[in-house]
Amino acid sequence: MHILNLDTAATETNLDSLRADADALTPTSLPQLPAAGPLAGLATAITNAVAAANDQAVLLTDEARRVADNMSVFSDKASLIDVSTAHSFKALHP
Repeated sequence: MHILNLDTAATETNLDSLRADADALTPTSLPQLPAAGPLAGLATAITNAVAAANDQAVLLTDEARRVADNMSVFSDKASLIDVSTAHSFKALHP
C-alpha cells in the first residue's frame, strides 16, 4: 500500500541527471585578446564578463549539487513516511 504518489526511481534518475549536468558545466575560455590598442578596452570588458560568468557557473554548479543532495534526502524521508503511514493504516484496517 502506498499513501504518497512517489516514483523514487524516476526521482533518483532526474537527480543523477541534474548532478551530471552540474558536473558537465565547463568554464568559458577566451583566446588571447589585445592588451593594447583600440580594442584593449573591449578586450578587458570581455575578459571581465567571461570571468564573472565563470564565477556564476561555479555558484550554479554548487547550488545544483546542493539541491540534488537535499532532494535525495527529501525523497528518502518521504518514502520512509509513506511506508510508516501505510503500516499504520494497515494496522487500523487490515
